[in-house]
Amino acid sequence: NMNAGQEIFANTEVVKIADSNSLEFRAEVDETDIPKVQNGQIAQISFDAYEGESFNSEVLAINTQSIQTSTGAIAYEVKLKLPKEKNFFLGMSGEGEITVDKKQDVLHIPIEAVIDDKFVYVKQNGEFVKKEVSLGLSSESDVEATSGLFEGEEIAIGGFDQIGKKSIFQKIVKR
Repeated sequence: NMNAGQEIFANTEVVKIADSNSLEFRAEVDETDIPKVQNGQIAQISFDAYEGESFNSEVLAINTQSIQTSTGAIAYEVKLKLPKEKNFFLGMSGEGEITVDKKQDVLHIPIEAVIDDKFVYVKQNGEFVKKEVSLGLSSESDVEATSGLFEGEEIAIGGFDQIGKKSIFQKIVKR
């Protein structure tokens, strides 16, 4: 807030002017992922205000100056194009997902099934067995299994510390 007669400096923000026809979405991309991001790549943006909807976008620019996120991580600001199909407002929060590579018809598994970046537990003859796999492309939720697994195999996605242990009931009944 400014008052009449108040002294202002050259860097004092007095007013914000926005052109609603040229709004853009700014995403923070982790430093480990930024080398994969390029101008023109396709992206999807979802906003908290438009729950359940996502909007097609593309990478417009990548800032080469790093920033520190609220969690202390190093990231880079990436500008994404906002579509004209909705009314977006300054300060809206959301998430952007940039497609850095794409493959069709691949075997993919939940990322939480992978242990130490190369093992999964596969069910064989009613028991889970630790098996080495080779991995390819990954997203935040899935990873490509390039070898070591076959379609239809059942894998564990949690409870790894319980695999191989028998319950008290099983010990009593089966000895």
